[in-house]
Amino acid sequence: MVARKNLRLRVERVLQRRLRSEFGNGARAIVERSDFKDYLHVYVTAKKFAPLDLGERADLIFRWLREDLTPREVGKVTRLLPLTPAEERLTFG
Repeated sequence: MVARKNLRLRVERVLQRRLRSEFGNGARAIVERSDFKDYLHVYVTAKKFAPLDLGERADLIFRWLREDLTPREVGKVTRLLPLTPAEERLTFG
């Protein structure tokens, strides 16, 4: 349990740091544990995603994760949803 919590926090810290440095204020990441084993679901919201398609957004986020985490740790991210704030409102209300 402790290892899972630590990984979730580490992923969240990596993303928050990179979002601040690349996109400034207003971007955010939420990392949740899945119900299956020790996998993670990641939701990232940033206005600056707007010109990028979904694949480019995911590639960027996974590149950030690969720079700071082991391949096994990155492999624990089983759901990634990178959205603009407008897309987030349309998707989740």
